[in-house]
Amino acid sequence: MTAALSLLTPNAMREPRIRAAGAAGLVPLLRSAGVDPAELARRAGLDPARLDDPEDWLPLRRFVALLELLAEELADPRFGLHLGLTQTPAELGVLGYVAMHSPTVHAAFTNIARFLSAHQEGVELGFEREGDAVYFTYRISDPTIQPRRQDAELTMGVGMSFVRALLGEGSHAREVWLEHAAPADPSEHRRLLGCGVRFGCRTNAIVLDASVLERSPPSPDPGLLAILERHADAMVETHEDSLGAQVRGAIFVRLKDGVPPQQEVARSLGMSAPTLRRRLDDEGSSFKEELDATRRALAERYLGDRRLTLTEVAFLLGYSDASAFHRAFKRWTGLTPSAFRRR
Repeated sequence: MTAALSLLTPNAMREPRIRAAGAAGLVPLLRSAGVDPAELARRAGLDPARLDDPEDWLPLRRFVALLELLAEELADPRFGLHLGLTQTPAELGVLGYVAMHSPTVHAAFTNIARFLSAHQEGVELGFEREGDAVYFTYRISDPTIQPRRQDAELTMGVGMSFVRALLGEGSHAREVWLEHAAPADPSEHRRLLGCGVRFGCRTNAIVLDASVLERSPPSPDPGLLAILERHADAMVETHEDSLGAQVRGAIFVRLKDGVPPQQEVARSLGMSAPTLRRRLDDEGSSFKEELDATRRALAERYLGDRRLTLTEVAFLLGYSDASAFHRAFKRWTGLTPSAFRRR
């Protein structure tokens, strides 16, 4: 597979965010269900008024938490997917219009990857080709933002809405991949998405036939596209991701080979180790704190999967033996890994 187009930027000094447009349709949907959106927003640590302005920015971590709260409140484990499939490209503003006025489907997905940071920060998004298939991939970079099932399904739902807008109604995807575990009955996912669905994948993805790449959207406008691209370029240049989130993402992808040296992580982010230490210090953090945060978040996630032994969890977290993992986990949580798993 070709390398993904990464949306990480090396000079950031804040936690990643998402435009409130990502919650398009959320407030009226909740009110129609008799749920007070303001109360749920406050429980997620968000100012309810900020949900009403699609151009406002919301902390990504709190937005993801809000989606999980909503799924619980509505007793709808597929809430994110249901919401995503109702969204149109127009509801995502510039990003949606750029896609719809691109000359081909290939250009549309390339432009989505190119300009996504004008809509959402802190993600790894790629447009990859392998043989006769193409993969539109998405994953939140920071492994400590958990749980995030609803965000993944919301994004894949929005992605399928884009596919249908670009190619017309019908089943165009071969498969959809989701990074979280499968529900007891995945048949509703297959029905809603109109294709096969895989769970427990390395990333979230929509898999399409490569033959669709050169097809054109319904009514592309080259003149308007040029104007939109200039606007999107200006929006992208004004936003950066949190350095801490970048460090956690860089640690995450390397942990299976052991704890990555600080200088290796720094180099992957385009800076020296002393610069990385100084910038993390400016954020009130350190490499060790980011390493611990990454390991703890992943440990809690892996312990929820009973197919993994404690030794395998320790290995995935870069520990040389299970006893070292045991001591670290008890320091973080006050519980042994076994006791946490039983809970």
